[in-house]
Amino acid sequence: MAGVQCRDRVASIAYWSPAVGFQASRVRSGGRVVSVRFRSDRHESQIIAKCCKGDPVGVVEERQLRRGTSVTESVSTTAPATVSSVTVGVTPTEK
Repeated sequence: MAGVQCRDRVASIAYWSPAVGFQASRVRSGGRVVSVRFRSDRHESQIIAKCCKGDPVGVVEERQLRRGTSVTESVSTTAPATVSSVTVGVTPTEK
């Protein structure tokens, strides 16, 4: 899970927390687009977010990792317009 906040057009990741068995990597914060990747031996989740009219808007990309190949499925999450800080995405879990 990750919390994203907006100040004008600049997004920043306020916090991130990987689920048990996952590690956070590739944390990019403080720009027009922010992201954090959570990875275990068999699964990868990436949260990508930006600011739209002062509110965080994000996409969660989920991938199953199978011996050098992957299956990708994407889930989009949009923050309500009245929220200035929001948790985008879900805690990654093994599927």
